[in-house]
Amino acid sequence: DWRQYFQTLDLELNYPGFRAVTFAPAVLEAELPVFIAKVRASPLWPQISNPQVLRNFTLRPPPPPIELVETSLHAPVLYTEPLNKEREKSIGIDMMLDAGRRAAMLSAVERHDAVLSPRLQLIRLETTEVGFIAYLSANHNGNLVGWITATFYPKDFMRGLFGDRGSKLGFRVYDGVSTQIQSLLYSTDGIDAGGDPIAFHGHASSHMRISTLKMPGRIWTAEYHAGPEFI
Repeated sequence: DWRQYFQTLDLELNYPGFRAVTFAPAVLEAELPVFIAKVRASPLWPQISNPQVLRNFTLRPPPPPIELVETSLHAPVLYTEPLNKEREKSIGIDMMLDAGRRAAMLSAVERHDAVLSPRLQLIRLETTEVGFIAYLSANHNGNLVGWITATFYPKDFMRGLFGDRGSKLGFRVYDGVSTQIQSLLYSTDGIDAGGDPIAFHGHASSHMRISTLKMPGRIWTAEYHAGPEFI
């Protein structure tokens, strides 16, 4: 049912900034053994390429760097679309084990609205890449049942906004109000081999501007540089 629903949305065509959409159930510590046993015993999805992600389903923390925290409420990735080898690697990641993700998820529950995570290193097929996750709580009869999440890689997110036109401005986007390199989410100079945005240099300071962007549950900072073509 989950897969059929998202096939009707045609994410890649209609929502090109979305890298993946997942459902992470809310599971109390005392319920974990039964939950894990149920997932391992469930029928295999026909399209799954690695059955062991279900048969050996285990909760684990997200990729570093994270601030590992203890929690009595868990949120492991269970359903994900599109289901491919890259996304299968995320199944079982317990997002409540990371302080940044946990804060965003609890804020989404409190606000009854979407909330963005801080800047994250997101899992790819062979490595990781800088990105962010949007969280929306899912409720039934007033009770929390989990979270719907949307994963974004900033370069795909920006391509979804600009299409093939690109931008005549060079710009950077930072998570938060700091413009330090460790907060950099996106750069028009692309990303390096490790999945981090490349910081560009050499633009005239007289043609530079900084502004803040109010995002769901977060503030981003944008730094714009006008190149010779634009000027």
